[in-house]
Amino acid sequence: MILVLKYAIVGAVLLRHAYGFKVPVPNLAKNSKNLEHIAKSRPTPTLLLVTAAWGSQHSIAKIAIDSTSENIVPILTTARFAIAALALSPFFVWKKEDQHLIRQGIELGILAFAGFALQTTALQTTTATRSAFILYLNVKLVPIILASRGEMIDIFTWINALLAVIGTALLCLGSSENLSTQDLTSGDFLSLTAAAFSALFIVRLSDFASENPLQLSAISAVCTCLLSTVEVV
Repeated sequence: MILVLKYAIVGAVLLRHAYGFKVPVPNLAKNSKNLEHIAKSRPTPTLLLVTAAWGSQHSIAKIAIDSTSENIVPILTTARFAIAALALSPFFVWKKEDQHLIRQGIELGILAFAGFALQTTALQTTTATRSAFILYLNVKLVPIILASRGEMIDIFTWINALLAVIGTALLCLGSSENLSTQDLTSGDFLSLTAAAFSALFIVRLSDFASENPLQLSAISAVCTCLLSTVEVV
């Protein structure tokens, strides 16, 4: 409930700034200008809000999962992306000429669904802190994916990635005097898998750099919400 409330508040704030609590009108040009104005006129509060929402998700999801004996993972994922889809609904336009954009949005939605579903499931058997550290290896997995496609990665990127992996291993395997893989749980491996899907999402999002990023985000959010709803049913 707390997690749903948090995302509802974030969505409400974005809707308030963008639309003044009025019913959203699907005018892409108007709405894009509104959000651009928010980012430019209130950059610090906007970044703080997004950072707080993103950074607190692991702890709040862990509290929600531990507070009930039922499997609420699909419900949490559905609620999160239902709110996201609602906030982005004015940008969701299904036109015949946008078939390529729709395909891209669906692919991103599938990757996002896999990542978030695995991440939330992982919290059933691991701590929020460990899950967060492992999940944020996603950025370090990006150069590996790019290298596998034949792209050149500079040496400093590889060094940074290696240091990040070593640091995460130290956090997950215990103290430096007593490293042990026995401390690992199934949740840790699920978090790593979620990180891989998240890295793929980042790479594909870069591939799909579009002149309509908000429309692409809207399609992706709707797709993820639908997949999560199917899982609940």
